[in-house]
Amino acid sequence: MSMLTPFFALAALAVVGPILIHLVRRKPKETLEFSSLMFLDDSPPTWTQQSRIEQWLLLVLRSSVIALLALAFTRPYWASAAKLTGGNDIGLKRIVLLDQSASMRRSGIWDAASARVSDVLADGNPADVVAVYSFDRQLHPQLSLSTAAETTIANRKSAAEAAFRKISPGWGKGDLGKAINECVDLLQRERSDVDSGTIGDCEIVVISDFVAGTPVEALSETEWPARMSLRLERVSPTQIGNAHFEMRAEEESENARKWRVRVTNEPGSLRERFRLTWLGENGNRIEPIALECTVPAGQSMVYPLQAPDTAIRGMELTGDDCVFDNRRFAVPASGRTLRVLCLEESDGSPETTLCHFLERVPLGSAEDTVEVLRVKSGEEWGMSAMPRDTWIVCAAAISEREADRMHDFMKSGGHVLWVLDQPLKEAVGIEEAVGIKEIVGIEEISGIEEISGGEERGLSTTNATKPRSSETGSSHVAFSQDIASRFEKLSECKLESLKESTVDQYSLLGGIDFKHPVFAPLVDSKFNDFSKVRYWRHRMLKLSEVDGWVIPAWFDSGTPAFLQRRVGDGELTILTAGWQPAESQFALSSKFVPIISQLFSLATTRETISTDWVAGTYDLLPEGTSVKRRDFSGSRGEEVERSDNRFVNASTERDGGDFWTASPGVVELIDSEGASREVAINMASSESRTALMDYEEVSRYGASVREKPKTKEEQVHAERLLMATELESRQSLWWWLLVIVVVIAGCESLLCIRKQGRTAEAVTA
Repeated sequence: MSMLTPFFALAALAVVGPILIHLVRRKPKETLEFSSLMFLDDSPPTWTQQSRIEQWLLLVLRSSVIALLALAFTRPYWASAAKLTGGNDIGLKRIVLLDQSASMRRSGIWDAASARVSDVLADGNPADVVAVYSFDRQLHPQLSLSTAAETTIANRKSAAEAAFRKISPGWGKGDLGKAINECVDLLQRERSDVDSGTIGDCEIVVISDFVAGTPVEALSETEWPARMSLRLERVSPTQIGNAHFEMRAEEESENARKWRVRVTNEPGSLRERFRLTWLGENGNRIEPIALECTVPAGQSMVYPLQAPDTAIRGMELTGDDCVFDNRRFAVPASGRTLRVLCLEESDGSPETTLCHFLERVPLGSAEDTVEVLRVKSGEEWGMSAMPRDTWIVCAAAISEREADRMHDFMKSGGHVLWVLDQPLKEAVGIEEAVGIKEIVGIEEISGIEEISGGEERGLSTTNATKPRSSETGSSHVAFSQDIASRFEKLSECKLESLKESTVDQYSLLGGIDFKHPVFAPLVDSKFNDFSKVRYWRHRMLKLSEVDGWVIPAWFDSGTPAFLQRRVGDGELTILTAGWQPAESQFALSSKFVPIISQLFSLATTRETISTDWVAGTYDLLPEGTSVKRRDFSGSRGEEVERSDNRFVNASTERDGGDFWTASPGVVELIDSEGASREVAINMASSESRTALMDYEEVSRYGASVREKPKTKEEQVHAERLLMATELESRQSLWWWLLVIVVVIAGCESLLCIRKQGRTAEAVTA
């Protein structure tokens, strides 16, 4: 039997106490006074040479309690020679985790890391299973645990050295906490049983510069396992300190070429004076436009800068000895040319048309150019090669040919807003149509010939519409049969019924879903009051099936006011009432601009690609996108292919079958329709924070950090101690010793109670 803490065995010397107590005679508790003894002094029992132990059983029980308690505190365990010899047949499972983030590109730091890896491999046991991993934002296996375990003992060291030679510092952001957690998971999944006697404890050796920008918070997500230690090996660069900067365009400024630059000088830096210079389209410095700045060590300053009139692609900081992060790239925001096609008749006063109010809504961002075009019935309008650059708004009366073209437009990804802005009338024949013409004052109605010919062209009003009364205004009359036919064509859904509503005075919106993207900007109580938006008339739709439809707004009569449905890759939006004053007060209310603007934004939003990417990450691209890279030598880089929505450029690395951005620069993205845009790739700003991280920060998150043993003897001793701790914790002999102590103490108490009872009976007798 071995003991984990043998010094507690000295506590067994306390058994001397019960022995001395048993040798001293105690004064009887029951005394009887005699008159003849009243003048004599008390003579208490004392220990003499003639004293002898009378209660041997009690003495043994009490001494056993003390001895067993002392033995329990020594944490005893049964050890076999094969487990604790510490010989060459027992090895560690060790992961050498090497930092390859951007901060490791500093001068001299990679050479120091190479030397430290060699020291770690030289100090290890030949029987150790040594795996090699590197990390930045992700963990990259260079020599996996399973491969290292299958390697023969004689070749393990050379295999680890060969794996390290394949690693080079990248441009990605380092995430130390995440990498350590993944290594812990790997060791736990492939950990050998302690009883196998071939593999001992597990160790993670991290070789890094441990800069302040490295996150370690992920360590708090898991509990650190037993028999697993963490060793931190810091490597240092040849330079002290670092200066870096961040740049951002002022979006709110009227001047589109105004930028703000924050220059930060890390603590310990020996330089304070720096120079900021713009980079041109080919990566060359734009001279003599520059800014001289002074930033003391440990501080940061913000400078406003005016971009030159020429094309810019970034900025460079000079005057800093640590040059790995002195360039940042930028692509100025460029707007798009967007179109709004309003399909409706243009005759009559302007306020009776949809386009009149649509032209007065500020659509798009400041960089975008938005054109609102009115298209009359029968006129040709070109189908855009990029549907998300066009938004179609059409009135109720549309021809069948226009419905077909809009359906194809939505199938390819476009959005259509169909406004049912005309009162509905039933048309059952030519005579009734002519009667309707005379009633509502329409001078000419076309399409009657088509109806009589059996074609579903429908009745549509021409540009010669003159109302007879102010009540109807210059509104056209739409026929429910035609609207139902166009509805089924556009929405690919049957319509059960369609008719004009019966309104006494006006209708209101009785239910609005403010979680819907169109109404979400109005969710605040200051803006969500629609009680002033009155509708004089509207159309009543009854759908044959509601699956696939989204209805975020209802009239107080319970009929839909706003409907949406996906059609192909695009979307159809239907308003069952117009926004002209003859139809409602919608266009004159404060709700009109935000709702129409939101509809336009949703209709023209492409699958967005950020103009600023972080190096060393995976970035998804839309289907069919190819990538070309600017190499800043005046020519384009080679075109590359995509794989699983990921891309590789001329300076990328491949890892695990995936492609990822490797280095800072500017890339050109060309989508499937030929449109191109540029994206800037920059190093993560956290990698520039090169102040040293405190080791205690890692320990605070629960990791078991230990120092490197100075000699091999100390390392063997440490390994044996860890293995002994594991064996003792598994056997838990101390727990059984405490159970025996409780049993003996109980027996001793019962024996004392019995003897006291006999003594009391004797005294009474």
